[in-house]
Amino acid sequence: MESQLIVLVKLLCENFELELKETFKFCEGLKIPSYRYESKIIYPETTQGVNFMLDKMGYFLDKTAFMIKGENLEYLNAVLASKMSFWYLKQICSTLGADGLSMSKIFVEKLPVVETHKIDSTLLKEIENLASEILESKEADSNSSIADLETHLDSLIYQAYGLNENEINLIESEFSTREREREQK
Repeated sequence: MESQLIVLVKLLCENFELELKETFKFCEGLKIPSYRYESKIIYPETTQGVNFMLDKMGYFLDKTAFMIKGENLEYLNAVLASKMSFWYLKQICSTLGADGLSMSKIFVEKLPVVETHKIDSTLLKEIENLASEILESKEADSNSSIADLETHLDSLIYQAYGLNENEINLIESEFSTREREREQK
């Protein structure tokens, strides 16, 4: 049998909004705030590699992670998770050993992000769609191989930034070197 306290709490919760509206009926236009989750990008303070995650589920953060809120998060996450961004961050962030980075907010804010209205709309849509496809593949099977999709996404990001062949080769050579070093370990 339920205690009287539990019954009263349930009754209060069931009637809270109605009672609150009645109590504040003299306040013109008063509305009870509703809970609506907004997506965010999460990234760790220290990391090895690129670790930006688009959160659509409402995860809570601890003290060693940061978040970015706003519009066009699919596009922004694609840019942040790209080889180009990692190369740039590796140049400006504090390093922790051979591969570790301290991704303080001050460094991430310095990333040059091309605003969406400055990108060809067809290219922007392709970036967003491919980024969504990658996220969906990861959600469906965290072990699925998405390397080809990520490579294609990187090429779209290079195109959005108008990088020339020399700039792209510089970024790609950094990753080729990293892969060879990992294989030798």
